[in-house]
Amino acid sequence: MECGQVLTEEAALPTCQGCGTKVRDVHKFCGGCGLPREKALRAEAKLV
Repeated sequence: MECGQVLTEEAALPTCQGCGTKVRDVHKFCGGCGLPREKALRAEAKLV
């Protein structure tokens, strides 16, 4: 995998509203702040 492909994948990932970390689908918690993925993404949906 090339660097450009990784960046493209990362850009498509949802962002945690707690800390701005990209949250992968397979993770149940945000890697940056530890917020449960569902809560982090639900907060994002409310802002849109």
